[in-house]
Amino acid sequence: MRCSLPNPKTIILWTIGCSFFMEMLDATALNSAVPQMAISLQQSPIDLKVALTSYLLSLGVFIPVSGWMADRFGTRNVFGLAMITFILGSVLCGFATSLNMLVFSRVIQGIGGAMMSPVARLILLRTFPKKDLLHITSKLTMVTLIAPTLGPVIGGAITTYFSWRYIFFINIPLGLVGCYLIFKFIENQISDFRKNFDLLGFLMLGLGLAGLLMGLDSVTDPIFPWLLTQGIITGSICLLLIYYLYANRKIHAVIETRIFKSVNFTIITLGGILFRIGTGGVPFLLPLIFQLEFNHSALCSGLLVAPMAVGMLLMKSQIKPILRYFGFRSVLMFNSIVVGLLLMQLSWIPLGVPTAQIIILIFIYGLFLSLQYSAINVLSYSQIPESQLSNGSSITSAAQQISACFAIAIAAAILEHFLHSRDISHIFSAHAFRYTLLSMGSISMLAALIFYKLPQNIAENVAKGTSPV
Repeated sequence: MRCSLPNPKTIILWTIGCSFFMEMLDATALNSAVPQMAISLQQSPIDLKVALTSYLLSLGVFIPVSGWMADRFGTRNVFGLAMITFILGSVLCGFATSLNMLVFSRVIQGIGGAMMSPVARLILLRTFPKKDLLHITSKLTMVTLIAPTLGPVIGGAITTYFSWRYIFFINIPLGLVGCYLIFKFIENQISDFRKNFDLLGFLMLGLGLAGLLMGLDSVTDPIFPWLLTQGIITGSICLLLIYYLYANRKIHAVIETRIFKSVNFTIITLGGILFRIGTGGVPFLLPLIFQLEFNHSALCSGLLVAPMAVGMLLMKSQIKPILRYFGFRSVLMFNSIVVGLLLMQLSWIPLGVPTAQIIILIFIYGLFLSLQYSAINVLSYSQIPESQLSNGSSITSAAQQISACFAIAIAAAILEHFLHSRDISHIFSAHAFRYTLLSMGSISMLAALIFYKLPQNIAENVAKGTSPV
């Protein structure tokens, strides 16, 4: 009896799901391994932040390039190249023997990831009819939520019983299967409209963001003299402002800034960036607290962080009725304050809070975090004009990655400020962790002041008819 193959569209969905799962698993599993990686590479755990931020920054910088490449060279070719690049970066990360080599390898990984997710979504839009997109997207959303739930536990188990290097090596079999499915079943669709690549804009934007991150890294890890560090930060901000003025006049800029003429989109984007800066460093900080303060294993650390993702997963089914009843503006304002207060509650963890209370706090934090992220994402996309859909999506995706990148850098800078030490063998202070979490909670609460500027009845139709993603 001959076994029939699944429907080609089903295989395409599996392939896209595989790429999402691989990216999310890698990103979340790595947080649990940071202390052991620091020992292996003979670095301070705080300095390992650059291995996380370099990946996120390369994602943010190269995401806008992915659409141009897909239009020019075809979706299948770019998706396959992205998968191969991600595998190559993973292999290099697994064999890294120094922090510099790890950072270089993470940048390669980030370039692959930056092309992989946006092009996968483009393939999805071109493969399935619009009437099926909500159902299909909900399936993929489950994948992106399951991976963060498993990531800290898998990363902790691998680090505890094997080596942190295998976190990167598990991408190889997943990636090879994905490459086979891509070139076997996905059609290479090339756009009829192909614009010229904005190289000058890309260089200005990339150098500005990279310089700003490098300057922040130099604050916690003095790579340069203090005056030069200040000059790099100031010059990078100036370069980003010049890009903004340039993009306002340039047709088909790498990221078109004219969309910010929409006041609501600007408010949502700025509020979302500030909120993510306040919360994005938490997955980096918690494993450090559990392993360096409590001397827990990486596996135990991963198990303690996992309730956050479980809370995010369980909240998904309740987001639509909550938004329908309270409205976006009220939810975003109130939730910013609640999440900030929860972070302040989490600041007591380093001082010896009982394990059961830690699990409950982290779970509740995940519930409210999921509500806030979903509300921001849905509202952002609802405010993008139809003519700016591609550009607006790129801006939203890039803003998410870049704000997460700076969140880790800022959290590390605040932690380093309270530690007052550059000694790798230094015993981390519980009070330093506590004050850092208090600071991040305060930043999260400030986002409420920005969301207050939104109209009371913004996107009522979205709350009534759209399922959050």
